[in-house]
Amino acid sequence: MHAMQRQASGEVRIIPILLRSTDCQKAPFSGLQGLPRNRKPVASWQDRDQAWLEIAHEIRSLCDELLEV
Repeated sequence: MHAMQRQASGEVRIIPILLRSTDCQKAPFSGLQGLPRNRKPVASWQDRDQAWLEIAHEIRSLCDELLEV
């Protein structure tokens, strides 16, 4: 909950990464945009390297956005 409070205040940015299938609909972070954006867990991708590449690209884009502010 402390991390979520810091997210709400703009102090940090939380990026959930979905590794395996899970039921997190009622988790405190369920409203946050997770990665991969298609919400398909990394473990279920045929090409996991592609999943990690997409995650890396999204994180890089977010970092670029934060640096522009």
